[in-house]
Amino acid sequence: DGETVLNAAFRQGIALPHGCKEGQCSACKCVLLDGEVDLLKYSTFALSEMEKDSGHILLCRAIAFSDMEVELLNYDEELLAKAIAVKSYNGRISRFEKLTHD
Repeated sequence: DGETVLNAAFRQGIALPHGCKEGQCSACKCVLLDGEVDLLKYSTFALSEMEKDSGHILLCRAIAFSDMEVELLNYDEELLAKAIAVKSYNGRISRFEKLTHD
């Protein structure tokens, strides 16, 4: 339904390497080993044409059209094991206080 692989992982409680979540930083860059994806708009700074042609993708911009297998490039097992997946919460601002005059 147009959900990125990164957001789908977060929804399932899976922490993956990421940064901007907008296709600008390359923190979620990985190699697509198997499967089909389309990529949403991204910066060529984050993923060059040469990298794309060699099978690299950005998880934050990838829409999966099949089961897929990837090789994570920025993978730190210990760090990710302690990470908390990104989640959305509803909230209400109860107070607003200016900390400086500007």
